[in-house]
Amino acid sequence: MRLLSLSLFLAVSSCLSAQTNLPPLTRAPKAIALAERMLSANRVQDDLIGTVIVGTIRLGSKGDPLPIKVYTQGTSRSRTEISQSAGTSIKIHKDGFASFQPAVGKVVRLNPINTIGGGINVMPMLSLVREYASEHLQLEDIGMKSLGNVSVHQMAVSWSDALGLDDQTEFLKRTRTVYSVDPVTFRILQLDYDRCAERDTNVIVHYKIVYSNYRSFGDALLPSTVTTYTNEAVSSVLEISDFTSGVTNDPSLFELSGVTK
Repeated sequence: MRLLSLSLFLAVSSCLSAQTNLPPLTRAPKAIALAERMLSANRVQDDLIGTVIVGTIRLGSKGDPLPIKVYTQGTSRSRTEISQSAGTSIKIHKDGFASFQPAVGKVVRLNPINTIGGGINVMPMLSLVREYASEHLQLEDIGMKSLGNVSVHQMAVSWSDALGLDDQTEFLKRTRTVYSVDPVTFRILQLDYDRCAERDTNVIVHYKIVYSNYRSFGDALLPSTVTTYTNEAVSSVLEISDFTSGVTNDPSLFELSGVTK
């Protein structure tokens, strides 16, 4: 379970509007049941799971495919390495903080509002819904909706600050993620959420992640194609060639190189 430190709470406050007292969290039984079915459908059950993901990624709609490797531990730590002609870029998420090392240049600190309660969206099983049993998660049942020509069951998952502060309405709003799920196979087809831009806290960006081409990786059933849209424009297309679970990754992989403490 992720915890939000006081320093992170202060860091994200500039992106939050005036807060009001938090009403009791909604934990709809239908949404809880759907979350259980969603996670069961991918056949990976370990909450403390470590994984290694290998594949290629295109940055933008027409970029060349670049080698990518992703290490994860639980739902709050990940390391993404993308090999480019100029070198390797590295993006690290660790317990609500994040840093980015470009192929050329200095490590930069990312806006924490984009990472609180977000999970690891490169894999739907490692996204926020994996912590559905936590008392700090709000789960709303939206019901059946149309997604293009496909009927899906939608639910919304939001995260409440684990510090137990009274004014958490904005944290729920800023971490709200809508899941679109196949009502027959219970595969997650799409995530939609809004966040402050990483470099400009006055700008709200809409993100959409589409999961497709599900196939078996060992015992797991996972999407092999992950397409991310930013304000409806394709920002990346990830093609996964290999997935290994049950890994204990070296903790040093997730160190933030002194960017944050």
